[in-house]
Amino acid sequence: MSIFHYRAELLRQSPDGECVYKFFPDCVMAKEVSGAFSVSPASWQPEIIEAAGAEEKGLVSTDSRCVFVLTAKIKTEFEMNGVMPNEVLRIS
Repeated sequence: MSIFHYRAELLRQSPDGECVYKFFPDCVMAKEVSGAFSVSPASWQPEIIEAAGAEEKGLVSTDSRCVFVLTAKIKTEFEMNGVMPNEVLRIS
């Protein structure tokens, strides 16, 4: 069984609500591995704009799995608080 430590940090938010987050597919064992994705509360369809290359770097997680899990966490926090969170952490 694998444990995943995903993290996202808000880099910027446009006036239309689209956000760009820096993501870490394993923020514990591979702190230096990161990428970026964008997401909007209008559709919640994330787009990886800078791959972290988790698979190529030998991590158990994949970029897409990490981004989809983090997007779900961001959406949950947005629905609870009405704002996009500055940072989210998901351990699964």
